[in-house]
Amino acid sequence: MECDEPKYHVSEPMPAEPGQAFLLCSDGLWENIEEDQMEACLKKSANPMSD
Repeated sequence: MECDEPKYHVSEPMPAEPGQAFLLCSDGLWENIEEDQMEACLKKSANPMSD
């Protein structure tokens, strides 16, 4: 699909909290996996550096 200009969304800044991690996804991930599946995978990790 072609588009005339890039489409993106910039949200308001969020305060960082201890133990917080962020998952940055391309449309190749989030279009194919439901949010509850992503959340379940994130909960399996003890920290952001874990596999």
